[in-house]
Amino acid sequence: MTTYFPKLRITIADTPSKQARGLMFVNKLPEDKGMLFVFAHQRILSFWGENTLIPLDIAFADIDGNIREMGSISAFSRKAVRSSVPCVYAVEANVGYFSENKIGIGDKIEIEEDADGHYLSFAKKRRNVSAGKGRKITTITAQLVPDMDNTGDFGVDDAQSRYDSLPKLSPGDIGSALEDNQEDFTQDVQQPSEEDRGQLPVGLPMEEEPIEEAPQFDNAFDATEWAKPTMENGFEGSPMRIDYTTKSGNNIIRDVEPHGMFHSESTGNQVMVTYDKTIGDIRAFIVGNINSFSFLDEKFEPKFRI
Repeated sequence: MTTYFPKLRITIADTPSKQARGLMFVNKLPEDKGMLFVFAHQRILSFWGENTLIPLDIAFADIDGNIREMGSISAFSRKAVRSSVPCVYAVEANVGYFSENKIGIGDKIEIEEDADGHYLSFAKKRRNVSAGKGRKITTITAQLVPDMDNTGDFGVDDAQSRYDSLPKLSPGDIGSALEDNQEDFTQDVQQPSEEDRGQLPVGLPMEEEPIEEAPQFDNAFDATEWAKPTMENGFEGSPMRIDYTTKSGNNIIRDVEPHGMFHSESTGNQVMVTYDKTIGDIRAFIVGNINSFSFLDEKFEPKFRI
């Protein structure tokens, strides 16, 4: 006999941008709601609580939906929570949800849909599952985890491996992330004041003291190439503050983490892809529409690849 638990209403994260954001910046999660991460292939999955405002339970499940590993993610924690075997699903819910509903390793998740949207049911159906020994295991990371050890220290080869394991965004993935395509340009936008504008000389740092290692650039293209995470800088990028004009003529100031650029065949523009710290989401900007920029006196770890 199979026993089912209460429904967990879910938002499905099945693209790199959705997986990178996860449940970050969510102030409150209803008791019966969570998020289901769906990956294309079974991998070792790794999550953390950076920019996550609430503690979460997490369950990792294999391609058949069997829960193989469970854990908890602390709010704001940079400690990685990983599956020990390859999985294709991860379920996040309020901390305590799984224990309160007696959901454990070996139970099975089933994705269902009704008039109100998608939900998960959990079948109490124990199975003998192997640990997958002898199989080559690769790693995919999500919810902005760089998948490093607890100390944050690693060598060049490890840094390259961890960077290669990040979700990869293609030009097709970020079309909707282009700032100029946003429906409401006033939402989440900090309009620059005259004082702000005065603090954005091209290529110069915002602080009174210059950033020693930050050179000056005549254009945003060269600045982005220098600021993005690469093997040469140990995959530690340099955040930028940009003054940007949208196609509707709005001028906005954003603090962004540039991850790379691509050439848009449709428009002929060079596009900078960033994690926008101001709004807490992935955003892309036409490089030619960046009026001025500066470097912030900090570093960031990449959250996705271009």
